[in-house]
Amino acid sequence: MSAPASRVLLVVDGKVPGRTLVEILRTKESLASLVLCPIGGRSGWLRELLKELTPPHRAGIEVLPFNEWFHEQAFALKPEFLRWLHDFSCGRLRSGQSLREALRLPGLAFSLWDFSLPAKKDTWSSPFYANLVRLSVLSRILGEGRWDEVWVAIGQPALSQCVVQWARTRGSKVVDLAPSPGRSFAMFLCSALAGSLKWLLLELRKMRLVGQMMPPFRKRRLHFRNVKHLFVNYFPFPDAEAMGRSKFVDSYFAPLQDALERENASDLAWVALIVNREGYDFSSSVALAGRLAAEGYRFSLVKEWTEWTDLLWAAGATVWSAWRSLRLLGILRKTRFVSGLPIWPLMAEEWAASFAGSHLMMMLTHYRAFRRVLSEAQPRFLYYSCEFQPWEKALNFASCEAGSTTTIGIQHSSLPELLLSYHADPREFERRRLESVQPYPDWLACVGEIPAKSLLAEGWPSDALVILGPMRFPDYPKLLSEWLDWRSRRSKLVVALSTGLPRSLEILDWTYEALADLVDVEIVVKNHPSTDLREIRESLGRAAEARFVFSQERLPTLLRDAKVMVTLESSAVFDGLASGCPVVVLRTPSCVDNSPLSGKTDLGRYAYSPSDLRLHVLEILGVGDNPMDRCKVTDFLGRYCDFPGSRDQYLSRLKARIENVTPRTQERAASAELFS
Repeated sequence: MSAPASRVLLVVDGKVPGRTLVEILRTKESLASLVLCPIGGRSGWLRELLKELTPPHRAGIEVLPFNEWFHEQAFALKPEFLRWLHDFSCGRLRSGQSLREALRLPGLAFSLWDFSLPAKKDTWSSPFYANLVRLSVLSRILGEGRWDEVWVAIGQPALSQCVVQWARTRGSKVVDLAPSPGRSFAMFLCSALAGSLKWLLLELRKMRLVGQMMPPFRKRRLHFRNVKHLFVNYFPFPDAEAMGRSKFVDSYFAPLQDALERENASDLAWVALIVNREGYDFSSSVALAGRLAAEGYRFSLVKEWTEWTDLLWAAGATVWSAWRSLRLLGILRKTRFVSGLPIWPLMAEEWAASFAGSHLMMMLTHYRAFRRVLSEAQPRFLYYSCEFQPWEKALNFASCEAGSTTTIGIQHSSLPELLLSYHADPREFERRRLESVQPYPDWLACVGEIPAKSLLAEGWPSDALVILGPMRFPDYPKLLSEWLDWRSRRSKLVVALSTGLPRSLEILDWTYEALADLVDVEIVVKNHPSTDLREIRESLGRAAEARFVFSQERLPTLLRDAKVMVTLESSAVFDGLASGCPVVVLRTPSCVDNSPLSGKTDLGRYAYSPSDLRLHVLEILGVGDNPMDRCKVTDFLGRYCDFPGSRDQYLSRLKARIENVTPRTQERAASAELFS
């Protein structure tokens, strides 16, 4: 630089190694002022960086509270994002078509857009919305116009490209300290297509294994004809207690299954999607499915309904979709968010995965398999665990085409404000009244009043909603009546981990940094069933692993005598509240807040840093009585989870709500006479 910069903004995300960043900065001339804007990174990296960046002769370094701004903006941006996404997919192109129409595969009544990751809006597994929020906050910071230079050290090439581009359009002088060429869209497409081929070969192997391990499907297939109630769900999630009695009970639908079986057990059938779960690999899952089928259950796997021609068709459709994406590339590159923010680099990789990758092949294969199931079984009612995942859309598309089945999506768990897969612009819900083939269930069964009101406020039609009550959660009323006295509780903190290794390690990083020296506090870790605990322990340092106690006990059992619960998201917070254990929700910079408490109640506490977490824990442990009001907790849980008085009432609630209600479309008139 020719002259010292008077005020420099340094945007960093912790992915550029600290030593590398320090060496780069040492080559710069001395600064009058440096403002750090940390937009991400693992626990502890910022503290170590500040130690290296503060020589005695330099003015104090200011650190912006970006994490707090990030989480505030994540909630504020939600309606704007949902409007933009609808306009993006439905806006007219030069050809006169909408993007949704341009991505409609010839011969299909629906658009491939509905299967895409952008349409999925999954803020838990996708970084797109979080990066959009980061970019939105940075645009506000850069818009202040008080920076002589903006230095960017972001390890995510796509986000870095957007930040640099936007800063330059605002007239700022930008220095990219960690330039990366990134990858072109063509490279993303080629990588996605290669992944599709790999998935195709693996799928053929899995189908062969299923054929070898399951009882012959040709004979069993006949038993699915004219079944009345069909359950489509993840597997394996059997109720352990029932399995001990040699009885299969799906833990997702236990009360409803029990009531239906008492009416007529022969009216029930299952089609299962195998997913990863701790304690089961693919072979052991298939073996369990084979055992259930051999014992006489109408039980099948989606892969048994899939034929090799479906895979070939899906492969051809994927190639067409990839070609179509290339044709649209000129338009896609011009994609802007509100205020003109450039965001195509944030979308490019997900777009390629959506329209050329194994994700699309899997959804199209599911669609063909579900269509075959419904045309042969012709169930009167179809139940599935609803999270608005792409495979559910494939199921609903197939059901609409079948025309004689009433689909009932049962809310899987909680409904966080920022788990956007559940949420949409009201115009999206309006489309369901106009199109005979749509990705939504005929009925959405909610767990209680609070999530139902949230959906209704966003435009979900009231004539397609029923409050069923929670089936997967423990009996919270019982837990509420058994609160252990505060003085009888131990100085114990329970950490409920999340799905996936990175998030679980992030929770443990924060907890260890905040509480490692509090030797009088027992820290018990409860793993999420979908994540391998052994992998988590192997990824921790020896000191951290030694500080934690890992337990396989049920969460309510662990929480009964605990004084603090720490988690990142999920319905586990309800276990904490029902057990009388104060909950601290971590708001880390890696993802938006997916806690079901946020925006619904003030019963939770929030930590924006390890130091915040430490203060909350010390405050809770230092009080002489339980800081939670049992009446307030009871009221909140009662409105969020509307438990029936008995297990039989799950079925009676469904009957009372949808019996004799005419379906919304003429194509489904055959299902008007319900539960007769």
